[in-house]
Amino acid sequence: MLTTIAVILYLVAATLAFWAALAAIEKAGGKADRKTGCVRAPAWHGRMWLIIAALFVALAISRQFGIEEALRIWLRGGLQADGVYQQRREYQAILASLIIVITSLGAMGGFALMVKGGMLRRSGPSRIVVFAILAACTMVMLVILRLVSLHMLDVLLFRGPRLNWLLDIGSTFVVGGASVRYVQVLARKIRR
Repeated sequence: MLTTIAVILYLVAATLAFWAALAAIEKAGGKADRKTGCVRAPAWHGRMWLIIAALFVALAISRQFGIEEALRIWLRGGLQADGVYQQRREYQAILASLIIVITSLGAMGGFALMVKGGMLRRSGPSRIVVFAILAACTMVMLVILRLVSLHMLDVLLFRGPRLNWLLDIGSTFVVGGASVRYVQVLARKIRR
């Protein structure tokens, strides 16, 4: 039942992201046009929305067919075959630490670029796309952390308040909501 709900949510988010991609492609061409009153979208917006849509379709397929779980079992089997399964916590801890450090550095770098570019000072479609990208990156990080399956992280993700669900559903809703808001922003006329 939960798998079906997750798949439906992923597909809805993918559909909304694709809708935003179509709107971005239609409105591509640089900055706002004061003569016609149209809001324009930079070319990279359409590409990012298509990537996000493809990611959520891949997540839906993975969840529906159990690909993530099969990959986790395959990785565990590989460790058992190599005779290092008993020492897996060492490898998992290093891998999980690398994932967290790389993700944190990426987030800090992205935030620095946003501040330097002035994106936080102005509203508009670019900021909405960045929020959707951050939500998609959160989903990728979550899937990778679930694959690593380190006991300490599993306790954090799957017990208590279910941080796994919060990140999963929250990121999916952020992408869906950002997609709808993006289309609304592009559809509005510029006030003169």
